[in-house]
Amino acid sequence: LEYGPMLAAVCGDLDRGREKSLIASAFMNTLTDAALRICLLIRKDSGLDRVCLSGGSFQNMYMLKRLAEALEKEGFAVFTHSRVSANDEGLAFGQLAIAAKGKI
Repeated sequence: LEYGPMLAAVCGDLDRGREKSLIASAFMNTLTDAALRICLLIRKDSGLDRVCLSGGSFQNMYMLKRLAEALEKEGFAVFTHSRVSANDEGLAFGQLAIAAKGKI
């Protein structure tokens, strides 16, 4: 994903005095669209149709909701965190689960 054009657009919008909430939503919509396109490419190459959305980016409910809906519309099965937080707690839990299986 090439971030340069997106960051240039954000800076241009700021310079033009565009409302910050509109800049933020455009930025997040662009990231959501890019993630969807990447998932579509991966599915085309691999046949995988399941996507897990978690981690720091998906503490952002705006992005989580929009990407999950877009993926489901394209026929993906979408999984999200529900019993453990998307932040460091979830990361540590995952590391412990892998270690418990003797995979580390």
